[in-house]
Amino acid sequence: MRFLARFLKDERAAIAVEYSIMLALILMVVLASIGLVGIQSSTMWGNIATSIETQEP
Repeated sequence: MRFLARFLKDERAAIAVEYSIMLALILMVVLASIGLVGIQSSTMWGNIATSIETQEP
């Protein structure tokens, strides 16, 4: 119990929480960016496949 009380009073705990929140926000941005790039890439490859299929031999 003393450890928990000491940990909560220590300012390093607040700093750790702030860094955790910043990391979570950065990860959300990265994952959203990866999702957007994935969708655009999928669309691009779909268009390429369609254009190849529609070409006459």
